[in-house]
Amino acid sequence: MLYIEAFSTKHKSSFDHDCYGKTSLFLAGSISDSWNWQECVASRLEKTDLVVINPRREFFDTSVKEEASRQIEWEFNHLDRADMVLFWFSHETLAPITLLEYGKMMMTKKKLFVGCDPAYRRKFDIEVQTELERPGTFIHSNIDSLCESVISYLNN
Repeated sequence: MLYIEAFSTKHKSSFDHDCYGKTSLFLAGSISDSWNWQECVASRLEKTDLVVINPRREFFDTSVKEEASRQIEWEFNHLDRADMVLFWFSHETLAPITLLEYGKMMMTKKKLFVGCDPAYRRKFDIEVQTELERPGTFIHSNIDSLCESVISYLNN
């Protein structure tokens, strides 16, 4: 796995899809006020050949408009360029930007992996909207199952 983290001092912070020639997976979902589920997913996908793109930053002051703008642009570009997108809706926050990105990605042909914490307040909306736009898409209720679906997809 090649791991890319937004504006990281430890990991790559950008990617050129053509250079790597590997399938890329963007980790979309709750960030602010939620547990670091991205770290858990990256750990479980470590033995794959994926380029895993994580928008969660180690240090990020959301009150600085210039930094917030850079972050939004980074996420927009990487989400657009990624081959596949994994969504996780964590229960700690409604994650309005994740909902926006989810709606946008459902309208594309990208492979989506979807997980929703059973305690997420808009779980029903996610289920109904997903069934309307992407009938038959399975919505996982935990990170382990979500990661296993990615691994299974890659192995088939």
